[in-house]
Amino acid sequence: MAKGTRLGLRLTILGAAGALALAACGSSGSTSSLKTNTEGGYGSIPAATGSPTQGGVVTYAEQPGAGPNWIFPVVDNQHSSVYTSYEFEDLMYRPLYWPTTGASPTVDFSRSLASPPVFTNSNKTITIKLNKGYKWSDGKDVTANDVLFTIALTKAAVKENPANLSGYTPGEFPDNITSATAPDPQTVVLTLDKTYNSSWLMANELATSIEPLPSTAWNITSAGGAHVTDPTTPANAKSIYDFLFKQSSTIATYTTNPLWQVVDGPFKLKSFNASTDAVDLVVNPAYTGTNKPHITEIDELAYTSTDAEWNDVLSGKVDVGYVDFTDIPQLSKAVKKGYAYYGLPSTGFEYMYFNFKDATNNYDKIISNLYVRQALAHLQNEQAVIKGAFKGAAVPAYSTIASLPSSNYSKDAITTAIYSYDINAAKKLFADHGWKVVNGALTCQSPGTGSSNCGAGIPSGQKFAFNFYYGNSPAATGQQVDAFASAAKQLGIDITLKSYTFNQLITLTDDSGSPSTENQWGMSDFGGFTGFLYPTGDSIFNKGGSYNFGAYEDPQADALIHNSVFGTDPNALVQESNYLGKNLPAIFQATPDQIWTWKKTVQGPANSFSNLTQFYLTPENWYLTK
Repeated sequence: MAKGTRLGLRLTILGAAGALALAACGSSGSTSSLKTNTEGGYGSIPAATGSPTQGGVVTYAEQPGAGPNWIFPVVDNQHSSVYTSYEFEDLMYRPLYWPTTGASPTVDFSRSLASPPVFTNSNKTITIKLNKGYKWSDGKDVTANDVLFTIALTKAAVKENPANLSGYTPGEFPDNITSATAPDPQTVVLTLDKTYNSSWLMANELATSIEPLPSTAWNITSAGGAHVTDPTTPANAKSIYDFLFKQSSTIATYTTNPLWQVVDGPFKLKSFNASTDAVDLVVNPAYTGTNKPHITEIDELAYTSTDAEWNDVLSGKVDVGYVDFTDIPQLSKAVKKGYAYYGLPSTGFEYMYFNFKDATNNYDKIISNLYVRQALAHLQNEQAVIKGAFKGAAVPAYSTIASLPSSNYSKDAITTAIYSYDINAAKKLFADHGWKVVNGALTCQSPGTGSSNCGAGIPSGQKFAFNFYYGNSPAATGQQVDAFASAAKQLGIDITLKSYTFNQLITLTDDSGSPSTENQWGMSDFGGFTGFLYPTGDSIFNKGGSYNFGAYEDPQADALIHNSVFGTDPNALVQESNYLGKNLPAIFQATPDQIWTWKKTVQGPANSFSNLTQFYLTPENWYLTK
């Protein structure tokens, strides 16, 4: 997976490594009200009223510590997040295919730059027809050469350093494209190295990895330099990529750098606060796509806390804001002030993941044992979390496929807890494998590799203790982690908790991206992944996967993931998910609703609000009324 992976706070980076399932969602959307608890939802979306009027500014709340921080659409691992994509880049640079979720996962072809792809030659050849009429803001057409330009820059990025591409998995995009040609300005033909599952290709390659870039404006290697005649040759692509990467690294110049003013989306950048990541975007007057904006500007406000954001909602400063779970009891106050609200579970999964490389206190040896992970899984009380931290606005989930009515895969996936909340069961697992509480600490008393021993490499007298790093927002994340650590303490497991912002956390707790910190943490919880149309664990739980933050390795998991990516068995995806739920590369968590609130003076089709719950922002569909 490349940049389209949706990483988020309570997911979600999504994206969190995504995958996908397809339905249909028109650009106009339904104007009927979406009822409470529809598809696991929370609240309702009032039917649109009034005629669209032109003009006006909409204020929108960013989540604390998670604002956009990168403008070049070829995104590296360090800057990858759902927020960079949906709140920023996607408003200016349109993906080849627009993935939209909401009540049902889909690709919205009406909002895409191309017609549905045609797969031939056992899915090894993909023919893409670009829609005519799309132009860059400098007046140049969006053409097939822009797609080839994107692919060439992406290849140059990963050749230089695999970490240069968010979600990169060796052998997949862009490595699997052996040939990319443009028979005419509106046609792209991709030749792949082998057969792939067509649903996976649509989800993980076309809808999330390819974002056409302005090849006639960005084919330069220095500011004000000459335009490169053939920007797709490896040497030229590398020089261009290096220049654009360096330009994107200079955040303070985003507003003044003419590069970033050439866009094909409905909005363009007006201002960017390098200190807070607050963003103001204005309408791109040259926008030629569907859904011409009615509003003239969207201002994305930065916050240091959810309390500050909620106070601005209640004071009316924010037109469109999010609802932290601690604020659910106060929703009636927002309603009285003229707000509506709605939430849906994300089409992804939440998890607390293990660090299989942390050698501190022999943690890596301990956590490699399935019985240990099973015991820890028994310490999570999903139902209590749903009722408590999430105030009922969540659904249970036990693997990569959540129990969502809208999912094409849920009916065959794990729908009940394999490792239900049971502290006594956890105690028994440790006792049966040679552990005993000594002076209040769970301690290995029976080293060895037998069925009644602690496991390979765990010495006698070894205590079970580790650090757990987690996101400081939303508050529900901390509540879940606190409850888990409290349950572990009853077994004598010493867990030291430390919180960070989302952006800090995804940098610290990534074994491949931050090897210098791999011995500092044993578990992490930043939220999870969202935006899945085809929910495979590819690049998350396979060996070498770019989002395999905890370095989980299991040959059977690799084989099942391989089958879901390359095979044609329609049950392969569920088989993969069910195995991961049993083998526990992480402890899967309840999937909470992503709840948003907006002033009723902000109007638009229902899907322009329900899609917010899946981290897709389409303010071009909104209009203001008095």
